[in-house]
Amino acid sequence: MQRTLPRKFSLLCLLMILPACNLNKKKHPATEKPDLWSRLAEPLYPVPGPDVQTLPRILIEHVRIMTAAGKTIPEGYVLIEAGQIAKVGEGEAPEVKDVLKIEGRGKVVTPGIIDMHSHIGVYPLPGAKAHQDGNEATAPTTPDVWAEHSFWPQDPALWRALASGVTTIHVLPGSANLIGGRTVTLHVKPATSVAAMRFPEAPQGIKMACGENPKRVYGEKNGPSTRMGNIAGFRRLFQEAWEYRQSWLNHDHAMERWNKSGDGERPGSPKRDHALDTITKVLNGEILVHVHCYRADEMSIMLDLARTYGFHIQAFHHALEAYKIRDRLAAEKVAIATWADWWGFKLEAFDGIPANAPMLHAAGGLATIHSDSEDEIRYLNLEAAKAQTAGREFGIEVSDDEILQWITRNPAIALGIESKVGTIAEGKMADVVLWDRHPFSAYAKPEKVFVGGEMLFDRITQLFPLGDLERGVHDYGLGDRGNQKDALPGTGVPESPIRPALPAEPRLQDSFVIEHATVETGTGQRLTDTSIWVEKGIIQAIGGAGAPKDRPRIDAQGRVLTPGWIESQTQLGALVVELEEAGQDHDAGDGLNPAFHALDGWDPFSMRMPIAREQGVTTIIAKPSGGIISGQGVALDLSTSRSALQTPAAPVMFASVLGGKNRGQTWLKLREAFEDARFYKQQGATKTAVTQQLSLRPMHLEALQEVMQGRLPLVLSVHRLSDVLTAIQWKKEMASKGFPVQLILSGAGEAWLAARELAEAKIPVIVTPSRQMPRTLDQLRVRDDQATLLMQASVDVIISTDDVRAGRLRQEAARAVAFSLPYASAVAAISSVPARVFGLNDRGAIEVGKRADLVLWSGDPLEPQSAVQKLWIAGQDMGLNHRQKELTRAYLPKVSAGAPQPK
Repeated sequence: MQRTLPRKFSLLCLLMILPACNLNKKKHPATEKPDLWSRLAEPLYPVPGPDVQTLPRILIEHVRIMTAAGKTIPEGYVLIEAGQIAKVGEGEAPEVKDVLKIEGRGKVVTPGIIDMHSHIGVYPLPGAKAHQDGNEATAPTTPDVWAEHSFWPQDPALWRALASGVTTIHVLPGSANLIGGRTVTLHVKPATSVAAMRFPEAPQGIKMACGENPKRVYGEKNGPSTRMGNIAGFRRLFQEAWEYRQSWLNHDHAMERWNKSGDGERPGSPKRDHALDTITKVLNGEILVHVHCYRADEMSIMLDLARTYGFHIQAFHHALEAYKIRDRLAAEKVAIATWADWWGFKLEAFDGIPANAPMLHAAGGLATIHSDSEDEIRYLNLEAAKAQTAGREFGIEVSDDEILQWITRNPAIALGIESKVGTIAEGKMADVVLWDRHPFSAYAKPEKVFVGGEMLFDRITQLFPLGDLERGVHDYGLGDRGNQKDALPGTGVPESPIRPALPAEPRLQDSFVIEHATVETGTGQRLTDTSIWVEKGIIQAIGGAGAPKDRPRIDAQGRVLTPGWIESQTQLGALVVELEEAGQDHDAGDGLNPAFHALDGWDPFSMRMPIAREQGVTTIIAKPSGGIISGQGVALDLSTSRSALQTPAAPVMFASVLGGKNRGQTWLKLREAFEDARFYKQQGATKTAVTQQLSLRPMHLEALQEVMQGRLPLVLSVHRLSDVLTAIQWKKEMASKGFPVQLILSGAGEAWLAARELAEAKIPVIVTPSRQMPRTLDQLRVRDDQATLLMQASVDVIISTDDVRAGRLRQEAARAVAFSLPYASAVAAISSVPARVFGLNDRGAIEVGKRADLVLWSGDPLEPQSAVQKLWIAGQDMGLNHRQKELTRAYLPKVSAGAPQPK
């Protein structure tokens, strides 16, 4: 008993002393006042950035300045100091000490581009299952997740976006869920943590989604499975959050009464719920609401829902039908983030029109152009220019400064950071881009990019931040051959005047003369002030000599005439809506299907046809997909008539080394199939007896025999260098056996590393210049100047979109020109080269005796400001009307008789 008491006394003393040990330790406020936790902001721990006082003072002088604030300075200066724009002025810069001077003659300064809708970092490159971190698709509402907790700062897409002039990105969760989680606004700068990239003091957002995506993802789970189920899900959550907020308010009132009276027990706190905390902040206006939504009716329903629960929708994302309710969006100050011409990939996107942003802008709304893509983020400047051109056709004039605002000032406003960035103004953060020419030219590239006053990209000195994934792999610099020096035809820079539209009538058919045009022949020649005589759909003479005087004529003075473009691989006509199985007539399925014919699923009356024609495409090669050998494609003209089906040309076989389980299996099956085809042919009268021993049915083997005899070219999709070299070796193997296979490689991201071998083997390559990204583990060594390197090695280069939106073909050619492919070579790569490679000998060039597939442009056909004014297929004027134009007219305000009329 005597020993027990001292021990108990010692323990009591120890317990009394221990709290004193923590007297100097800072306590979290919630330990002092547990009820305070509900009112604390979540921890957004700041990470110190560079000491801006140590950054060099920079003066860009003698430069054109597009401020995105309503003013353009023809020649002036921008002084960057301590991370901010210290001074902007016109004329000569004042004398400044200790400054790094940058000469800006012939160049343009703009604010840094802001992409308001990005999944970079949460769906990083290279694409892999391990990188699918954008959708927490475990429940239809997940407001407690934050996009920044999935963000990978090493995404290779980041520095490519920076090199394209993008300085700020708004990263969102995906759209699988009704509520996908919190968004984050980031500066595009190298860092090892997302916290170090967080834009200072940018408010958080929340990603919501209505429409097809949530009901498609959860329709076979526990729902929602309908649009009404979507809205019910929103209402349940917002009602629960409303009541949750009320419980905390009631608790606060109870605490106030208890603190005053001291009577009774301390009121208990409600249980904290992170998901409902987020929605509570939405209701309180502390978190900005961003809603993925396409259709006008659903946007209206979401606006009504917001009114019911008292919150404001900051922006609708994608919003392809915003033009239908533009007045309401403008009145309620709801921004949109949309594309220029991305549409039709699902039914809720089918009413998208290129004039969407201009129509909202004209109504006083806040329009922004977003990417939603690691590819599109690299040319948001050109997406804005395309939308500008689309509006101009319908009498909606939007200035260059205003469309610059669509990708700078307006997204800054929608993201709540307009006091810091978005315009070139004194006192703002120095997020600045120096362009090598007018930023809305298809050939423009950023020369230097500053983020917070720090130069992070310099094309001249090859300064760029490289992600760790690419170290030791991407060892060849920017992959940029410098500036294109060849003279450009037509319009040139965007402020040059575009030729006015030609009247739709009369439509010249069969036999006519085009006079005084600048002619790009497609074979490397440029003829100025030239006439073309067409007789019975055939080019009769260049120069117009000998044309009968009674032939109708069109004056093409100042305009550019080109051959019709040839898209070498597309599902156009066989694919209606990508996400609807009923419209996927191009897919042959798995395995080897050499006898599958894309022609059988092709619709010459597809609504997509005239939209592609409006961008100069007159011929496409319909491409099947799926499996190792997808089947046979065929060349078809876009005349939208039965004759297109009746006169297909140039059959082509398509295959992919990525269509099997693995490369070894794929090459084994390819070799086995061709060996069986050879064996089957040798059997003669005994073919029937051996059929069961072969890998494929006779109809497939007979199709492969056409490939082996060189009568059916084989387009093989590859990317990795090893695949390219294996394909070259396989062609040699077949040749040694007496089979002259005409092999063409498609994609071929690393083909530039085997350019010499490809040239020696006479293997053409089909490239898509805008997709030279490390999209997969097979494409880690891609580069933007791939087309140039292949052409310099004498490889036949064909440019393709490889997409159902074939109208983007001229944009792909322009992208190659921006990275030094000579202009004439780019034009040839979408006209005469594919015609020659695929045996389309009657078209592809403006030459005597060729079919009159002709396109008359208002200016340089590769510039986004230029538009098709006339288009002929085999001498037939096809007209330029289509469904998107009819939709635009249906929702345009009534115009006066003197207003410009769209063609």
